[in-house]
Amino acid sequence: MTKPVTHQDNTDIISIIIPVYNIEKYLSKCLESIAIQSYQNLEILLIDDGSSDRSPEICDAYKKKDKRFCVIHKENGGLSSARNAGIEIASGKYLLFVDGDDYIDKDMVKILYKRIKQDKSDMAFCNYLVVQNGIEKVSGEKLRNELWTWKDYWNYYFKYYGLACELTVNKLYARHLFGADIRFPPGRLHEDEFILHKIIDRCRLISSVSNPLYYYVQRDGSIVHNQFSVRRLDVVDALIGREQYFYERGLKKFAEYSLIAGQLIILDADTKLDLSDKQNKKVYKAYEQKLREEYKVMKKNASLHFRIRAYLLFYHKPFYKMLQKFVHRFVKRR
Repeated sequence: MTKPVTHQDNTDIISIIIPVYNIEKYLSKCLESIAIQSYQNLEILLIDDGSSDRSPEICDAYKKKDKRFCVIHKENGGLSSARNAGIEIASGKYLLFVDGDDYIDKDMVKILYKRIKQDKSDMAFCNYLVVQNGIEKVSGEKLRNELWTWKDYWNYYFKYYGLACELTVNKLYARHLFGADIRFPPGRLHEDEFILHKIIDRCRLISSVSNPLYYYVQRDGSIVHNQFSVRRLDVVDALIGREQYFYERGLKKFAEYSLIAGQLIILDADTKLDLSDKQNKKVYKAYEQKLREEYKVMKKNASLHFRIRAYLLFYHKPFYKMLQKFVHRFVKRR
């Protein structure tokens, strides 16, 4: 494999990792947005994950005209496998992940890199715009230009549950945050949630950027935006792992929020998942039982608010739904 040639100057090499799988319709726009970055010292790693359309040809064409591009063709292994393959070969001091059907602002890398250097932080992340049917929409996130500790990060996340905090792709990471022990879980959906808490735990300081610099394309064929399926319940395992991570470190409030988030997924599945299917129901019940076991462990030392809310979610779902509707109506009237 030939490594890409980068510009030799006083700036650091930044590795951009782009998983590619059957996205020929969107790929050129993504790659062009990266090629024209105002920050030029880039190593652009295109990980073709066994595409069967014209995506591999598009990748190879960009490699021919820009030596910063490096193309890896591999057997299909999924998004996590592709990202992990990129991490293994990346030589940059910083890493940026971009999904091949999304695109980025021409100054995204420069702005995030500048904030990291200015703040002496380990990670910088920005706001984003949602793109639906070609229309760009402001995300509504309440991000400001600030410098956070890891605790500030989670306080913001659990207050707003914003995607800006949860996404992998709108962040510039110091390479050391991944080390040799943190990788995306192969074969799982919601791969971001499985590892984010571990990465944030390693950050001394985090820079938040109010500018919406990442364009998050929601297309009908994507895994995340398809109809709710039993595979979407992977996120419950991720949230249980996060809850345990916080609980073991004595971070009771964050552990409680994580478990509640998991049970809210089950509540959502209760109405969106086809539970007349025996396999669906079996998996659904198994996840519900996992959450109940975690609740039993936590409730002894939990806050009163958590015990009440979790009890209603676990054992009185119809009443919880009715209460939820009442609260929403009350809030709207005010």
